[in-house]
Amino acid sequence: MKLEMNKKRIVLILIMSLIFFIVIKYFVFQNILSLPQTKQEIPINQNRIVTETNNEKIMFSPIELTGGMGFGILEQGNHGLIQSQTPQDTLTLNITNADYESLNFILKIFYNFEEVEFQIQGEDQKRTEILLYLEGGYEAFIPIHLPETLDIDDSFSRLTVGAFWFPEYAVGNWSELSKNLFWNTGTIVNYEVNYGFDNPPTLSVTPFEIITESSFGGFAIHSNPAPPGDGSLWHFSTPHIVSSGEDFELTFFANSHPLGDYVIISMLDWHQVSMSGKPFLWITPEHNANNIGQYGTFTVTAPEESGFYEFVAILIPTPTLQTSQASHIPLEQVRFTIEVVED
Repeated sequence: MKLEMNKKRIVLILIMSLIFFIVIKYFVFQNILSLPQTKQEIPINQNRIVTETNNEKIMFSPIELTGGMGFGILEQGNHGLIQSQTPQDTLTLNITNADYESLNFILKIFYNFEEVEFQIQGEDQKRTEILLYLEGGYEAFIPIHLPETLDIDDSFSRLTVGAFWFPEYAVGNWSELSKNLFWNTGTIVNYEVNYGFDNPPTLSVTPFEIITESSFGGFAIHSNPAPPGDGSLWHFSTPHIVSSGEDFELTFFANSHPLGDYVIISMLDWHQVSMSGKPFLWITPEHNANNIGQYGTFTVTAPEESGFYEFVAILIPTPTLQTSQASHIPLEQVRFTIEVVED
């Protein structure tokens, strides 16, 4: 019964995710069409090609082909609440592919907004990701343990898990595949891990200063220092070019969860990167109006080696409040391509 309830919850999360991205697509479509498009062929990232297709620790099971994907943790309760004794208790990642097309996934885990290592149950290998190939009409069950180095105090913790599809491809190709990735790069879900304490976690990062506010809705990251002014947001459709080792500047735009504070975490080449020297941005908005968004600039250090890298950012609402339906549903995300060139 509990397994069936969790499966139904994952399906509900998927439906809400699709509705959300249809709305976002409507607001930014005009801006996308106005941006220059590219026919540049970006090579496949060989480091992100799935090679481990028959892991005996991962259980696969057939499901009905109904279309769509889902992702979640089976041990969750209402609104993503996970009751636990220690951070090392078993958590079972469940990813479903009810689509007719087989997909490649990369799975990432963040504990209190920072990327963490974990282990698949029964393995000694510590990892920060799982590359998974999942045929259409199948679901996978992956039992994992978080590292022993994680401590608990008298507060609950945040667990953010994400399943991102086609990590080996670049959005900057502007192919039919990358168009789909542009709109929806995967599913990210936010959880509260409660060890019997209701005190909020204490974040060691001070709130990040916003530049100002403007009228727009949604979440985006771009090199433009200000929104267009028509209520929409800029989105990259071509690779953003930076120099090798450069500290390049980006602007975040966010007005998606008028619920108070929010956190932005970023990945470059599928690993978390610091933003202006901080592991993540913690923003405290001045207003909670639905049509007023905040924006500000931050810097990211480019890799030394030239090439193409995927940049992914995730917006996590209410970082210090206990989980709710609004903070648990699939999180907003941005994905675009960074091209690093030599000076």
